[in-house]
Amino acid sequence: MLTAWALLAGVFCFLPPERKTVRLPNAFYIWQRDWTDEVSHAAERAGESTDAFLVLAAEIQGGNNGIRLAGRVHPSWESLAKSQKPVIPVLRFDAKSAANVVPSQMTETVRRCGELIRGIAAEAAINHLTLSEFQLDYDCPTSKLADYRSFLMALKTECPELAFSITVLPAWMENPHFAGLIRETTAYVLQVHSLDKPRTVQDPIILCDTKRIPGYLRRADQLGHPYYLALPTYGYDVFFDAKGRFQGLSAELESVVSKPGTTVKRVMIDAEEMAGVIRWLRREPPLHCRGVLWFRLPVDSDRLNWPWPALQAVMDGRNPRMAFVAETRNPQPQLFEIWVKNTGEQNVAGNIRFSISAIAGNVVAYDVLGDFLEREPAGEFTGPAPRCGEETLVAWYRLEPDGNPGRMFIDVGSVEVVP
Repeated sequence: MLTAWALLAGVFCFLPPERKTVRLPNAFYIWQRDWTDEVSHAAERAGESTDAFLVLAAEIQGGNNGIRLAGRVHPSWESLAKSQKPVIPVLRFDAKSAANVVPSQMTETVRRCGELIRGIAAEAAINHLTLSEFQLDYDCPTSKLADYRSFLMALKTECPELAFSITVLPAWMENPHFAGLIRETTAYVLQVHSLDKPRTVQDPIILCDTKRIPGYLRRADQLGHPYYLALPTYGYDVFFDAKGRFQGLSAELESVVSKPGTTVKRVMIDAEEMAGVIRWLRREPPLHCRGVLWFRLPVDSDRLNWPWPALQAVMDGRNPRMAFVAETRNPQPQLFEIWVKNTGEQNVAGNIRFSISAIAGNVVAYDVLGDFLEREPAGEFTGPAPRCGEETLVAWYRLEPDGNPGRMFIDVGSVEVVP
């Protein structure tokens, strides 16, 4: 049976012998619970750039009464089928599932998972999409990897027509049961991104320590089994109370802060740092690494993720371009508006700054809008950078003719990012 991972690996059959020219395949995780038209559009947009889609299909919770279905996602299987790319549904298990992936509950856990998997496969088939593989996303306790292997072996027996891959944590690789676990998979996904929750607002927040990636991949190559490297594109809003103590975080939706005294730190994966990882992978391609899986596919409304142009640039191994332009528009006689647009490939978390370089005409009235401020000297504006591809109205001016009635204008200078 030709699995989705095998289709990806087949890309390498056509590469020249010189391994330094290798361009690893890319695939995207689609992690939205609500499959809107916007998500379908994002998948369609990414179709030419991806070799596969990995789609969140269900979330499973464990407990004393056995596992249960906590959430079922209904992707647009028809849209995914039109992409003509392999699709791998992902089952997400919570931490409490460790109580159910044990010998005493193995039979019932496998039976319930098998029913769920067959139901998802049947739903996809109705929409003309044949599934050949599923992925398990389970942060198993390292001490329970032997039980995890037994569970995976039993699940393969329950669903013999399917192949399985799993996500793994770097810490697992030193466990003596890890090698046996991955042998039950077509491939595994090495996740090098995570968040250690800070205790206070002063604690550093690191989502991906890229300095450790070469060591992780060397160890993975020593194990001699196909794997994929999962790299992040996202960020978090992390909340702290008035005393600077950690309160919570938001991972996929832009935060709305209502409680007085709350401090929010937005932490995003550095696109330029990830581009450096891709350049390194191309120079020194790991022997058993079959590609890069990006978590997660950018959707236009997702404010805690890179924009699509940034991900395209990083996949090409180059730093996303940063560029802004300020311009004057004259929608009505004597009315002038100043707009700023992000014409680059990435978002900027901080502020931008620009100045009016010349005004011809007498200023009758004007106003500065939104979160922009006019600073000394007059005509210098500072405010939040618009997102990639978006623009914002900064100010308007009403002018009257001066000594040259036929000549009124406002010129603006170049835009710079505030350090």
